Amino acid sequence: MLDPQDRRLLLDCVKPPEGYDLDQAIGTTYSLDLYALLGVPVAAAFRDAMSEDGQADPLATLEALRRYADRIHVFYQAGEIHVPRGQQRLFAYLEDCVIPVAAASEHGVFHPKCWLLRFVDSDDDVRYRFVCLSRNLTFDRSWDTALVLDGSLESKRVSDPDPRPLRRFIEALPGFAMHESESAQAAVDRVLGELNRVRFECPPGAESLRFWPMGVRGSKTPAFEPQYRPLLVVSPFLSEGWVARHAEGRRAAKLVSREDQLQVLSGETRELFDELFTFSQNATPEEDVEAQGEDENLLSGLHAKLYVMDDGWQARVWTGSANATEAAFRHNVEFLVELAGRKKNLGIKALLEEGNGEAGFRDLLEYWHPPTEEVEETNVVGQRLDDRLWQARRALASADLRVSIETTDQKPPYVLRVGGEWPELGDGLTGQAWPIGLEERQARTINGGKLDFGAVTLEALTAFVAVELTAREQDESRKSQFVLRLPVDGLPADRGSRLLRSMLQDRREFMRLLMILLADDSIEAIMNAGIGHGGWSGEFRITGSDDTPLLESLLKSLDRSPERLDQIKRLLDDLGETGDLDEMLPDGFLPVWQAVWANRKSAVKDA
Repeated sequence: MLDPQDRRLLLDCVKPPEGYDLDQAIGTTYSLDLYALLGVPVAAAFRDAMSEDGQADPLATLEALRRYADRIHVFYQAGEIHVPRGQQRLFAYLEDCVIPVAAASEHGVFHPKCWLLRFVDSDDDVRYRFVCLSRNLTFDRSWDTALVLDGSLESKRVSDPDPRPLRRFIEALPGFAMHESESAQAAVDRVLGELNRVRFECPPGAESLRFWPMGVRGSKTPAFEPQYRPLLVVSPFLSEGWVARHAEGRRAAKLVSREDQLQVLSGETRELFDELFTFSQNATPEEDVEAQGEDENLLSGLHAKLYVMDDGWQARVWTGSANATEAAFRHNVEFLVELAGRKKNLGIKALLEEGNGEAGFRDLLEYWHPPTEEVEETNVVGQRLDDRLWQARRALASADLRVSIETTDQKPPYVLRVGGEWPELGDGLTGQAWPIGLEERQARTINGGKLDFGAVTLEALTAFVAVELTAREQDESRKSQFVLRLPVDGLPADRGSRLLRSMLQDRREFMRLLMILLADDSIEAIMNAGIGHGGWSGEFRITGSDDTPLLESLLKSLDRSPERLDQIKRLLDDLGETGDLDEMLPDGFLPVWQAVWANRKSAVKDA
């Protein structure tokens, strides 16, 4: 368990099983990077088309979004989208994917990090996967945990593990949303009808599992009892009361956290633990050792949340999103999964043992001892500014704001405004905002009234509005940047098809996208997209053999995978809405396509 060499990316977790396709993905996260979210549909469509740094061919990303964006819904804490670097037209396809939410408790936040995935094969066989993470949907490079549970859909209701807590959590998600989303509600309703019949498999070493949603109606909170049992706590953030209460009276207690968190604990609380650990500054997996000198983004620091309790000959492990804090266990919405199994597999000693010749979790840790010198006093003014920014951020995230778009006869043809009930920022705070389809230099000052961004192009229209707040006191200042996902009025009905046309610059790119759609697998998609080879170098023709496989690919799809032709038909229909289809099609393509499509329709009718 927790082998540092056994590393898994979220994109690996989302990738469908062989022979299956992603039908629905419901995700939760505290913070969100839109670029990271772009990778989810790409992983579902052609995972191997992504490079090692998480980047994918733009046309492959475009097709993945067109195919899967309406199947993905991510609930996130309102106001916690990162401001992206530059403008990205593909973000328009994510607007309906993301749902800003707020925790039921005014003192808490929405903090779970998990995914429920539904896969379907050509015979309508259904499989599920539940992924419980400690990492947000961002490019953070800290050490985290990921638990992946595959599940089969049974014919009868299952009881082990009990699906009701997970079902209760999924059912509650739309109720946290700040704006109603019919598509998200439909996705939730779809999986709710089946979750009672999904049997999730225990991972190796575990004999049973239990779901622990927290902060939703009817949910319970783990108590880590009996209180005298040995306990290991791994958490990047701590609150003294929670830590002391759960360590007191134990036969043994061990704590792994960040150095700054351990430093502020009182001596009395520290003495409740037999051992205190921090992550080693040199904690780097073997495969990354050679890159240390050139890669500034290696895994570093602690973000994992883990609780391990020895319970007789058994051990119990809780992993997920909850920090060892009062907020996590009393106010936030969180999610943990409990695993139980033999102590030799899951216990504290098994996790922390050393010297077996293989790198383990213990090799990432080093003992921590209180510093002999006084810890630098907290910057009171800086802390006060951070608190003001946090409160203003929460107020803006929950405010009733909207984007309005007006179509004109001018060029550019759209006028974009952001208005609604702007909250007061308070003394010492200023702010500015701008749609992420525009540059930051085009920001407008937040003054309580409607923000008018004037005439803009189609590519600038967006539901995502970036905000920058600045707090000042004495000679100090602090800044906070984030993105709001707002409701939109007045979006052009043909926006999707026109954006598609703007991203297909010429006939060459159209042909490259066709070849991606016709690829048999991810590797073929890479070749057809020209990823890693500077793009496609040959000419495309309907006739000819060696240099163009288009006709052959169309006929092969008609015979083996006719559903790919449906995707091409959708592409042609979307381009037809813009009136630019003729100039995108290669000579001789249309008669061939019409014959192939007629055969496809005939086969569907006969079926």
